[in-house]
Amino acid sequence: MLRHNLDVMHIEKNVFDNLVYTLLDDKKKSKDNLNARKDLRELNIRSDLWPDDNEKYQAACFSLNNHGKDIFLSVLKNVKLPDGYASNLSSCVDVNSRKLSGLKSHDSHVIMRDLLSVAIRNLLPTDVSSAIVELCQFFRDISAKFLDIDELDKLQDRTVMTLCRLEMFFPPSFSQRWTLGYFKSYVRNRAKPEGSISEQHLADEYITFCSMYLNDIETRFNRIGRVDDQPPVEISIRTNSELPHIFPNHGRFVGAGQFHSLNHVERQQAHRHILGRMNRAIDIDREVHINFSEWIRQKVQTNEIDGITDDLRCLAMGPSEKVLKYTAYNVNGFKFRATEREANLKTQNSGVYVAAETMSYASSRDSNPRTGTVNYYGNLIEVMEIDYYEVFKVVLFKCNWMDTRTERGYKQDAYGHHMVNFSRFLPTEEEGDEPYILAFQAKMVYYVKDPSEVEWNIAVHVQPRDVYDMGDSNDA
Repeated sequence: MLRHNLDVMHIEKNVFDNLVYTLLDDKKKSKDNLNARKDLRELNIRSDLWPDDNEKYQAACFSLNNHGKDIFLSVLKNVKLPDGYASNLSSCVDVNSRKLSGLKSHDSHVIMRDLLSVAIRNLLPTDVSSAIVELCQFFRDISAKFLDIDELDKLQDRTVMTLCRLEMFFPPSFSQRWTLGYFKSYVRNRAKPEGSISEQHLADEYITFCSMYLNDIETRFNRIGRVDDQPPVEISIRTNSELPHIFPNHGRFVGAGQFHSLNHVERQQAHRHILGRMNRAIDIDREVHINFSEWIRQKVQTNEIDGITDDLRCLAMGPSEKVLKYTAYNVNGFKFRATEREANLKTQNSGVYVAAETMSYASSRDSNPRTGTVNYYGNLIEVMEIDYYEVFKVVLFKCNWMDTRTERGYKQDAYGHHMVNFSRFLPTEEEGDEPYILAFQAKMVYYVKDPSEVEWNIAVHVQPRDVYDMGDSNDA
């Protein structure tokens, strides 16, 4: 069969319907019914699942009891997704009758990719749930924006094993074929439908590729997307400044800002984090970390550093105490909102993730730190525009960060889910604490409550729309 005959979203929707409605034992859509059990008897396999003389049969290993159904559906009912990520799933879930209805193909895709593995991982036997998680991982990998040929070869081998494992648990009717209705409209010659579908699909690919270069014609590639993160025309940093290379002017504010005055601790925290972006301020000893901003200010003020530019002099002297605070900011293809702003909304856009290079010490006497990457998860509290006296401005995110440095605040389960403890936060009140990140460093996650452990949440990473991984610019 030609690859152009396959519609991934359509296949995923059908797989989702078969899987989920079988787990929920839906009388109309479940693949585990009396006829399926009779098929097992005809094939002379899995005799423990055969129906008796009264056409009654016992529950299979993949069957959810009523308590399991309630937990599974409550996860889908209560989850808050980022704006535009999917439809309102809570309106598609009826917990009382234990049913799902009204799901679109994209909704099924989101549940299959992100939520199904979270919801069922502790509700079924380990061998069954692990096979379902592997199936979810397959659709997550195959729908990624970046595909590696070598990884696809490995994925094919893993998928064969996954399908074999699923056949061990689910009835034969679970693996039926489907008619892909979307491609029927491509058929012009009924004697050779594969050729018609292939030619039309190739024509669509050609047109799609060429439309990426038609700048004077509005296409889906150049029109303004749902998230407008292009900076405004007025540039806040001088064009002849060298600082845009260090603090790139990415992102766009949403709504009006309000002026606030920073206290001494907040000002020092923000200024020290901005200084940490400078190349000269990366490799500093931990004893001078807190006092570095004051040290460099004195050096610049007394002209002890030769060849310093006006921009660096302004940076070393510190920012203004007056800042503009916002509750929303678009950057990197994401629409970030502060937790206060989304308190009464059914969407979640406050989850922040950043991977930071952090120095760690074996003990208090250790003088040889080791550098490693630490994943930090948090919630956006506010967006601040730090003003260095109209010479340049820097946008910071202030966040509540979960303590991912210890097992009490962060862990991974057997299926690779990132779990964070919402009762374990890093301190933010002292001068040595760092609640800030630069806005362009932020990536988005959303959190799903763990149905089995109340204090824990699963962090699900979000990929932005209309943003592509073009690789390293040095590779060109």
